[in-house]
Amino acid sequence: MIKAQKIIDCYLFFKGNFLRRELCNTLSISPASATREIKRYRDLYSENITYDVSNKCYIASKDFQTKFEHDTNFALSLLFENRLIVNISTNHVTSINSLPVQLPDQEIAAHISRACFLKKNVSTIYLSASSNNVFRTISPTEIFRIGDKWYVRAFSKESGNNGEYRTFKFVRFLNVKPVNLIDDIPKDIEWQNEINITLCPHAKHPQLDSLKLDLGLKDKPVVNIKTNEVLAGYLLQEIRVDCSRNASLNPLLYQYQLMNRHEIESASSMMLAPGFDDIT
Repeated sequence: MIKAQKIIDCYLFFKGNFLRRELCNTLSISPASATREIKRYRDLYSENITYDVSNKCYIASKDFQTKFEHDTNFALSLLFENRLIVNISTNHVTSINSLPVQLPDQEIAAHISRACFLKKNVSTIYLSASSNNVFRTISPTEIFRIGDKWYVRAFSKESGNNGEYRTFKFVRFLNVKPVNLIDDIPKDIEWQNEINITLCPHAKHPQLDSLKLDLGLKDKPVVNIKTNEVLAGYLLQEIRVDCSRNASLNPLLYQYQLMNRHEIESASSMMLAPGFDDIT
């Protein structure tokens, strides 16, 4: 079963370890079948895998070299999409000039993904939109996708006075190296703070009934999306929601309207929301 061997290799490459039950869940196979597939991988690529008795999991060896070609988008989706608070479909949003999926370098993606699961730190050069190449030491904690872009949530030791959490675009990492730091990092309060985004059709749109169908509104006036403070601004940007104070954006371009701005405006990611900085 080549598929099983490839999934095992994917777990080791992008996660650094895996449990037998993870293989069972991913492939919908029995524990006995998973055991056979793991044994087959160990027989074929013994230099790649060892068993951690204390943690009862299989781990990538220090000399691990991937044996299969992997799709980075598939790997990150497999490992991280079920960890997110919200996974919103934007199939109803169309764009003639939509960009292709922006994927990071696979080696960089694997280093950061493993650091996230194994609670390790990495040093990196990051190309910021507001500055030249910046050296950082980061502790990745979450990876998420909004639309066609992947992002990394990480504690950045060089940010702020004593370090702080930042959100990075995955494709802007120029290189990544593991570092052997075991510093404790604070909790990511913004990630843990759940909020509701309340949307309705834009009041100035000429076809309100069609927008109600888009949002699944039959017997209620609004729809609520549960997310967190980090993701809020990204989601509102992706689904093109008018977040201005007086619904002043073009309703043909921004078909939905944010109804609870006053409840979520303190979230730092709201600076990304369309029209949020409108002072009119």
